[in-house]
Amino acid sequence: MGRILLAALIFGTLAGQVSANSGRSPAESAFWDLYPADLLQSVTRYVASHVEFSGNSSQTNNRADGRIHLTSNNLLGAQHVLGLDFSDSVAREGSAESTSLALRYSFPLAGSDIRVDLENRDYSGAVSGSGQRYDTRGERRNLRVTGNRSLWSWQGMEIDSVFSHTSGTSTAFEDAVWVENSAHQLSSFGLEGKASRKLVGGFYAATSLTVVGGLDSEEVFSASGYSNDADGFQKLAIAASLSREVLSWNLGLNGRYQFAPGDLPSSEHLVIAGPGMMRGFNGQSVRVAEGGWLRMNARSPGYHWPFASELNSSITFSLLQGWAPYSAAQSDRFGTTSTGEISLQLYSKDFRADMSLGQMLNASNTALLMPTHPDLSFSITVGI
Repeated sequence: MGRILLAALIFGTLAGQVSANSGRSPAESAFWDLYPADLLQSVTRYVASHVEFSGNSSQTNNRADGRIHLTSNNLLGAQHVLGLDFSDSVAREGSAESTSLALRYSFPLAGSDIRVDLENRDYSGAVSGSGQRYDTRGERRNLRVTGNRSLWSWQGMEIDSVFSHTSGTSTAFEDAVWVENSAHQLSSFGLEGKASRKLVGGFYAATSLTVVGGLDSEEVFSASGYSNDADGFQKLAIAASLSREVLSWNLGLNGRYQFAPGDLPSSEHLVIAGPGMMRGFNGQSVRVAEGGWLRMNARSPGYHWPFASELNSSITFSLLQGWAPYSAAQSDRFGTTSTGEISLQLYSKDFRADMSLGQMLNASNTALLMPTHPDLSFSITVGI
């Protein structure tokens, strides 16, 4: 981008010198008037109108996270989206730190919607085992290509084909000593059916059904030798939502359930509890091969602040229930959990601030511990 702007600056300067030092006929004047007086300013305005910059941060008693996002829409072409994400996190447990830089690019191709993700992640921390404490660090490199293609649609119903391929490598060290290198590949293909419709009484409903199968393979090189493994997998996922406006309040009920005949690759697991879904888990999360979640939301109408006409606010009440059945593959993660959250939002055209207070209400899931205090988070997003 810097080279483009520099070239634009040089071109604009030369064009200005030619315009000032040479006489122009009326025909030449008409030709030169087609170009803006300040080409650099024009390029800057064009880029600014297609690029968004935002950032957010969150902090709990045990963890702090920060993210910066740079996104361009239609800068390279219609329906082309290019993004750059940087994230940094620090956790008290194990003095864990991680940073990641990701590049994503979405574009249409031959009737399909394609997305390419490149990610580079470095992490460090400490683990305990066999009565000793080890300093660990590592790095991961991932390439992921996903896409979907519409096969059929009629009156709010659609059937799409979905596909993805992920390839990644990682390196791990303990106390500055190399432990292993690994390479992982996962390919999947499936069908997704979607339907949405307005119902009587002002309700709006949407549902989807996804069937996916694939192959997961991994190679590991370590001091103890070489190993490789490859397994096939299948899963069925059902999602539904129901919403309605009552007295200017937006009420919503949505959920998702996933069926799997056996264990799945970790990337295919469904998150049924975690800070990415709602506050109150105190940094804990649960991912399962089979299970589901149900969420209820009630959002108030927007309120205009009298001292800032462009600033609006709203409040949201949420309840989340997650559950996972017992199976041999997830004998350490079965059970239920429920969480409640109150969230206050302040927003305007290029500004958003969120403050959320969440508390786990009960937890019979064997992978979760009941926190002794609620989670409080605050985040700010600014568009430039």
